[in-house]
Amino acid sequence: MPLSKDEFDDYINLLKMDGASRFKKRRAIDKIEIHTQELEDSKNGAYKERDLLVAVLSKIFPAYIATHPEEEEWEDDWRHIIFIDIPVGKGKTAQVSWHIHDSEIGYFKHLNKGNNDWDGHTTKEKYNRLKRIKLNEL
Repeated sequence: MPLSKDEFDDYINLLKMDGASRFKKRRAIDKIEIHTQELEDSKNGAYKERDLLVAVLSKIFPAYIATHPEEEEWEDDWRHIIFIDIPVGKGKTAQVSWHIHDSEIGYFKHLNKGNNDWDGHTTKEKYNRLKRIKLNEL
């Protein structure tokens, strides 16, 4: 279980103390490293769950996979983008998209490659669009 904020702050303060023993400082470092790994594992688990849901959406609605432009700064292992067109009412569709990690590309083998034609939507707009899905238009 990750450290509480107070526990984390206590370990950081211990590392800053001149009089703390080497043993106590090493223990604090170990606790902080474990805490960091637990947070990383939790974050990665959340991405995996999200990407499984994106994979399902990409099987229900028109979708394709594209890549983030090489000339734009981006993490190399996050360059794949899933684009999905969702029904938002009166025959209209809206685009939503997610970057996915290379390690989860297997969830999207069913998709064809396409051009990166991102419409400029923000994360907030994306989730607002998802809220507007009209299931009766499937």
